[in-house]
Amino acid sequence: MLASLTSFVALALLAAAAPAVDNGYGRTPTLGYNTYNAFACAPDEAKSLDSIAALKKHGLIDAGYKTFQIDCGWQSNQRDPKTGAIAVASDRFPRGLGVVADAARGQGMDFGMYTDQGLLSCDTDTSRGAIGSLGHEAADAAFFASLNATTVKVDNCFVDGKDNSPKVPRTDFVTRFKAMGDALKAHGIKGMTICQWGVPYSSPSNGLQGPAQWTGDISTSYRLSDDIAKGWTSILQISNQAMHIAKRGMSGPGHFADADLLEVGNGGLTAAEEKTHFSLWAMLKSNLMVSTQMDKASPDSLALLANKELLAINQDSMGKPIQLIQRFTNDHDVYAGPLANGDVAVLIVEQGNLAGSMKIDFSLLEIVSADVHDLWTREKKTKVDSYTAEMDQHGCIALRLSNVERPSTFSDKIAWHPATSGKGGVRADCSGCSGKSKVGGIDDAAVYRLDNITAARAKSTLLFDYINAEVQFSFQGETNERGALIRVNGGEEQSVSFPLSGYNWDTDVWKNYRVDLTGFVVGGGNYIEIRGGSKLSQYAPDLDRIGIIV
Repeated sequence: MLASLTSFVALALLAAAAPAVDNGYGRTPTLGYNTYNAFACAPDEAKSLDSIAALKKHGLIDAGYKTFQIDCGWQSNQRDPKTGAIAVASDRFPRGLGVVADAARGQGMDFGMYTDQGLLSCDTDTSRGAIGSLGHEAADAAFFASLNATTVKVDNCFVDGKDNSPKVPRTDFVTRFKAMGDALKAHGIKGMTICQWGVPYSSPSNGLQGPAQWTGDISTSYRLSDDIAKGWTSILQISNQAMHIAKRGMSGPGHFADADLLEVGNGGLTAAEEKTHFSLWAMLKSNLMVSTQMDKASPDSLALLANKELLAINQDSMGKPIQLIQRFTNDHDVYAGPLANGDVAVLIVEQGNLAGSMKIDFSLLEIVSADVHDLWTREKKTKVDSYTAEMDQHGCIALRLSNVERPSTFSDKIAWHPATSGKGGVRADCSGCSGKSKVGGIDDAAVYRLDNITAARAKSTLLFDYINAEVQFSFQGETNERGALIRVNGGEEQSVSFPLSGYNWDTDVWKNYRVDLTGFVVGGGNYIEIRGGSKLSQYAPDLDRIGIIV
């Protein structure tokens, strides 16, 4: 089937907004400080007051980090006999939490709280028996309101009092978190971040869903993934889970996807990786929550947190995250996203462990020319059609394009091939697929082959409509990708990475995923062979259809 390719970049960047809370809070992502990555579940009064003072000293409050949030560890193992609210751990906060809240406000910050929607709370020292809010939402919300908290992070541990952090689909997410959301709303607290680590919700009518799909009318923000961990693998795992959310328009004002706390300043990342991590989180429009021991973070780490150009993109009023435009597997990723004044945010991330010069041709973004501002080197160029800069391993190029000129017409054509027209793999029904069926089960033994492909050039761009709903979690070395090894006309295998497309193997199709492959003969009679068994996964993604730009 031959079809016109109406500017896929334009269509991607104009994705419809998802349901969102509209109460005046969270119209832009939250900028602030959270105690968890710095102190785990063991914050105390001195650590909190010192952190607030350090934020002021290093200019981060003036840079826009305006919320100070206590995370897990403030709770005791009992309730206040008068109010019924969780009692504050007096060994850590002997004067109560009001001292910390007042200190934050005294420096121009709001105050944020934490609780857990389980019988017990998440805790890095479970012997303490710190309690959660399940069944006591009204009393705890009233306590948070007495501290004039503007936002509350709500965690998901110990739902039954036994299992610390269950990573299995559940049917009670909506009712359980809505109970706390309603209580916060009743007490005038507008901000809420649901933190259930991107675990699937088992919907009685729609199958498995991610938090982006069910939190829209409950909270102003939601954790898109499992907890962040030290190291580059965690950055990959979270970013690969964020991509389908941005592509489907499920993050924006009143409902921002939270990629978790920043690891900047905590070690485990190189200087280049810290810049990439911060750039990704900023342009994905995640909450930006500093979470490091301020007296131990390097001056360079603290300085990059104050990059005013990236903070401005994060706080842009349009609230649209960058989207993956194309992944050049084992080399680099290219992202782009619109800004309120017509500018375009662009991010290139090095993925091949190779330092060197990197060039981005703006034609990939369907841009003829633009003025360029490099947000790290501060270099500026006027009316150019490409940009070149040096990148370190896992480094990035972060750009803001202005005075953008786009082509007046877009004339590429796609020849589509249903996956079921090929050979190999396993056929299955698929309600979200273009032809209501797909091909899966493609591994090292079950090779898939598609014949009769007509190519216009030796190196051609293919578009894959695929499903990868294999959600992976932190601390396991996984990166939320499925891999495929593809041969063109029997040539050398070319490795291709396919990020997570969603949560549901029946509905969550990633459409128009661009892949450049070499080895075609101009004209008809070409074929491709696809197998799993790559270093990324045993299986390739399930395939809906494959197109080639002709």
